[in-house]
Amino acid sequence: MPDDQGGAEARESAPTALARTYDALGHVGGAILAVMTGAVFLQVVLRFVGSAGFDGLEEVPRFLFVWLVMIGSAAAMQRGQHTVLD
Repeated sequence: MPDDQGGAEARESAPTALARTYDALGHVGGAILAVMTGAVFLQVVLRFVGSAGFDGLEEVPRFLFVWLVMIGSAAAMQRGQHTVLD
């Protein structure tokens, strides 16, 4: 008689649509962090060179930081990696 446990394990290990969505949110958070880092680096380089920075570029990391916190906390909560207090 064939053993059906392999099929059950495959179904359990297959990621759900919700899990894939939260994984994608983790990647979006990484992209947001990269954009924030690039914007801050560009501002520092432009001010070091002596010319003025772009108008409004310093607001980009502030705006994106809020999104980064919300997206990152949702992804961490789904993975069970969020901060827990006992």
